[in-house]
Amino acid sequence: MALIDPTEHLKREDKWYVGGGEMLIYAPPFPEYDALPGYWDTCHFGNLRLPHLLAVTFVEDGRELKPRLESHTWFPDRSIYEYTLAPGLALTMTRRCQPESVLSCELVLLNAGRKNRRVDVVLWTLRQTREGGRKHLARDFDLSKGEISYVHVFYARSPKPVFLRVRTSANRKPASYQMTPAHNAAPVPEFRFTPFWQFLREGRLTNDIVRENVLGGAVYAALHYRVALPAKASRNLVANLRVEFVEKEDRARRGSLAAPGVVVSRRKSRAGRTAGLVPDWQHFAAIVPHFECSDEFITRYYWYRWFGIWLNSIPGGVVPNCPFPAVYEGIDYFRGLITYSLMCHVRETKWLRDPSLAQGCVRNHIAHQTRAGHFVGHIYVGHVNDRVFYHTDWGGALAELAAHHPDTAFESEAYLALVDYLRYFLHQRDREDSYLFDVTDQFETGQELSSRYFFAGEKADLYGWESRLRMKGVDATYYIWRLAVYLAQAAARQGHQQETEEFRQLADNIAAAIRQKMWDAQRDFFFDYDEEKAARSPFWSSVGFYPAGSEIAGSKMVSAALKHLFRKDKFGTPYPTPTSPVDDPYFSAEPRWRGERANCPWNGRVWPMLNSHIVEVLGHASELDSQYRKKLASYLKSYLHMMFFDGDPSRPNSFEHYHPFDGSPSIYRGVDDYQHSWVADLILKYVAGVRAKAHGLVVDPFPFALDWFLLKDAYVHGHHLDVEWNRDAAGKKKPGYRIRLDGEEVVAAKKLKRWEHVW
Repeated sequence: MALIDPTEHLKREDKWYVGGGEMLIYAPPFPEYDALPGYWDTCHFGNLRLPHLLAVTFVEDGRELKPRLESHTWFPDRSIYEYTLAPGLALTMTRRCQPESVLSCELVLLNAGRKNRRVDVVLWTLRQTREGGRKHLARDFDLSKGEISYVHVFYARSPKPVFLRVRTSANRKPASYQMTPAHNAAPVPEFRFTPFWQFLREGRLTNDIVRENVLGGAVYAALHYRVALPAKASRNLVANLRVEFVEKEDRARRGSLAAPGVVVSRRKSRAGRTAGLVPDWQHFAAIVPHFECSDEFITRYYWYRWFGIWLNSIPGGVVPNCPFPAVYEGIDYFRGLITYSLMCHVRETKWLRDPSLAQGCVRNHIAHQTRAGHFVGHIYVGHVNDRVFYHTDWGGALAELAAHHPDTAFESEAYLALVDYLRYFLHQRDREDSYLFDVTDQFETGQELSSRYFFAGEKADLYGWESRLRMKGVDATYYIWRLAVYLAQAAARQGHQQETEEFRQLADNIAAAIRQKMWDAQRDFFFDYDEEKAARSPFWSSVGFYPAGSEIAGSKMVSAALKHLFRKDKFGTPYPTPTSPVDDPYFSAEPRWRGERANCPWNGRVWPMLNSHIVEVLGHASELDSQYRKKLASYLKSYLHMMFFDGDPSRPNSFEHYHPFDGSPSIYRGVDDYQHSWVADLILKYVAGVRAKAHGLVVDPFPFALDWFLLKDAYVHGHHLDVEWNRDAAGKKKPGYRIRLDGEEVVAAKKLKRWEHVW
């Protein structure tokens, strides 16, 4: 048995996303025209939507050939479609994401007959230039040297217009071309509706370029190619779509459609692609620790999560708002840097050999830190949303990153920013000096539509980002405790003795306040708190488990809290863990809030973000009581099995939220590959058992009852680590348990065992 190939291992027929490591991707949530050659469904450059970029038409002897789809196969790095065009004439289309934000569409025409043939291929687009007679949406059209180009102007989700240059070309010289303004037209990929059809029937396009609209609001542009097909032969045509950020506009030509009036950004940051972030899937997979095991669900999901990270990662320096490489939260609406998910991305990408991506996730937020000290909620291509804010576990994530990739310069940079962030919480979110910290609206936790907010106000679910609430949040306070602990460690590493003691004392004070005020000894759980009323919330929330995953809670508190995790009348649903217990008056297994279907309800749905936290809670509990080792293994298996369509191990997914009783995902949202959790990290920490500490390493696989597993080429704290159970490094059967550190065998045993090492 050889090692699996992650690319082949993830092959399937029901997926269409094309992207990875770039600003430009093709991942429409609800594609209408995916089976048609080209890219007519929406692409995204960052968070900016680019619909109707490319249609492809085939004509033979004046007759349009309609492709009939025969099969489709998806791989992480490409999507392949097989068609019949006409008797004896076949077409293969392969979509790929290429470097420098290029989406390619390779068209291979195969003449299976005995006679020579000729097919005319037209690459064309329809661009809207006016909306309501006021806004220019596409402008600065040009057609020269075999390339169509234009600037697309965006007004949505940004206080100022954003400009992108779009270029369409192919790998051969066009036989003819045409650019024709038109009155408004329906954006459908029907060649017979275009102004090209009548001319191509006569053999070629007009070779006219008319760039300006008189009365209309659209422009058609096309490139025409003649493809000679000898008998029993194939020929290819590769169409390329390149999208570039326009950094500066020529104000003198702002009102003209006549010529380019922009400067295209070619910026590269010092932490960009040259520093270790690679857009190619094969190279990316090669810098990920290789893991596989006898459980097909675990192996498949491990590699699928790395695909999701790669799909949503971006290079640094392409747009000014993102000077460093980072990971977007997801596709479509979630194509942005979101503070709440930062803790997930750092935990996952710390396993890469190069820390640039993990550090870049942090650095982009530091670059936009507000004067008040908090970090902005959203970073988009043309807009930084500093009016919104999310609580997130900065301290826990950065502590794990430091354990994997110690970096004095980076830690010093992050340290200063996080001290300001902590100061913001002390001054603005705890004016009572209670050592508990405020949640002021339901959105800033990332967990809106939950009964927990009714503790702060009867109309809590009606408010937006308005900061009308005020309660001491369990999650918010727990995260700040984690931050204080991390800053104490970082200060000690940097030799700041006084600050070390101050942060340690602060962490102790926060922990004491959580135990005193948020822990309810009658209900055996942690609850949100109201400082004015000196009262705990009557509403249970799954975030009440978080402190049980730390030194805040003693062993009795941990076991008392965790009993609710497995109770069927509380949080013990078949697919763990509902965000509200089943006996909550607002609980709903369906995505409904007070009878209305909701986008992001946290009143009973299962969110992977929460589950990732809970696995870590069980990991901490297992250090106190070994009974939780089996519970963690069972929990993580249930968690992973939930994220497969119909229990099919070949079809993993990653949606926003799931049904707690049947495990069905929120497919109505259309948002798959949503990176709002950490999973590959959990597999490596608990299945393979590799857990890096501040001053050492523990390898201690949990009891997943695996026949075998193999971890190869993991890099931790600058050291090369391999862990084998009943397999050798080549994937062949070999009984026993072995650990190698920097090539030296440090453990050789017949059974799995715990091994600890100090750096």
